[in-house]
Amino acid sequence: MGLSESAYELTTTRLSRPIGKEKYECLLCPLRCRLKNGDRGRCKARVGINGGISPVMFETSSIAIEPIEKKPLFHYKPGLKTLSFGSFGCNFDCDYCQNFSVSQSPPRHSSHKLAGDDLMVLLKEHGAEAMCFTYNEPTIYYEAVMEISESCRSEDIPFIIKTNGYCETEPWADICGAVDAMNIDWKGSDARYRSIAKTDGHTVIKRIEEAVASSSHVEISIPVYSDSFLDEYHDFPKWLSSLDPAIPVHLLRIVPAYKNMAQITSDKLIKKVADTMMDHLHYVYVHGLYGTDDKSRNTTCHLCGMEIIKRDYLSITNNNCDCGIIEL
Repeated sequence: MGLSESAYELTTTRLSRPIGKEKYECLLCPLRCRLKNGDRGRCKARVGINGGISPVMFETSSIAIEPIEKKPLFHYKPGLKTLSFGSFGCNFDCDYCQNFSVSQSPPRHSSHKLAGDDLMVLLKEHGAEAMCFTYNEPTIYYEAVMEISESCRSEDIPFIIKTNGYCETEPWADICGAVDAMNIDWKGSDARYRSIAKTDGHTVIKRIEEAVASSSHVEISIPVYSDSFLDEYHDFPKWLSSLDPAIPVHLLRIVPAYKNMAQITSDKLIKKVADTMMDHLHYVYVHGLYGTDDKSRNTTCHLCGMEIIKRDYLSITNNNCDCGIIEL
């Protein structure tokens, strides 16, 4: 079972335009791929057809039951049990991608074709409490995101996405209104974006601003590369603090994967970046540090100083204070 016909009709009327004989421009993301009939966009999820550009059939590459902390989301309903799923394709080509086997592959017809209602059945069967589109880039499946959101809203189920935020303004506004919480990647400086994603970072900055201004809960993930220098991270926390200093930031260690065989990011470097961030932001979490006594993933309320959540890998102990910094 796939998306409804009405979902596919959105594409030709809003998300593509003719630019010549049997050629169309995709209006979903700033790459603005120009496709002839049968051509696939760089994301591998959208294809030129007679009359416009259509999403390929939504197919699930992976489905798992996971805690919300794995997204990572730390300040939205801690301990929530999610039905996490992904498809194929991405409009980025990050050389360190952990999920490259699906993000850099086109859909496979042997995969499962599921609509929002099908996913809701699985969620209920496994006792999950939220839906999460992750593993590959959700925004390239705009139509699926909107349809799954409708299924979740009808059942009062939170809908979450993990995204790179590389999307045009109008569809992004729709997505922000469709999801309850999101984790957005910020890849680093413009030079870093050009190096790893062959694009600019300005669009993502704008999308973060718009997401924070929306009703969706927002947290940010930042990869820290083995060759990072602190100046890369100097302006971002100041800017993010101007939006809201309580936005949680997650620093991620880069390990060899896909096309990146560089050294693993050191504890020393990632802690220095965390210190730079914490000069401006209330909540900076470090993922992947070695050692069992690390407290960099616990939450201490910046208002009262109480340690309100302790995290042991993905297990949590909740001692919530009355300051209301986390949505339970």
